[in-house]
Amino acid sequence: MDEKTLQAAAQTFCLVPEIYAQAFKQAGADFPDELVAQIKKQPQQAMQMLQEDKELLQGVVTIYSQYHDQIDQAAAQAAQQAGLFKKGGKLEQLLVKAQDGTKTKVPK
Repeated sequence: MDEKTLQAAAQTFCLVPEIYAQAFKQAGADFPDELVAQIKKQPQQAMQMLQEDKELLQGVVTIYSQYHDQIDQAAAQAAQQAGLFKKGGKLEQLLVKAQDGTKTKVPK
């Protein structure tokens, strides 16, 4: 598995854990609703769980590989609802900073 897929799977797992929970349950695995709520409240703790539990990480990557289109779409919606794309939000501020760097005139 490549690094990009691994990162995308981990990030989306932290953003939309309910989708992964549903997929785990369909596969017959146990994924308590309390865990989904906990991940939503403390996404950094979910990242730590993924680092410590290789079996969970493998499952998350497998699910992401199969359903990445739906997961990416749900994650984008969740990010939008969380205000990451709001006018003046964190993402916009980063984009503005990045664009400012490209508009710098080079003296002749």
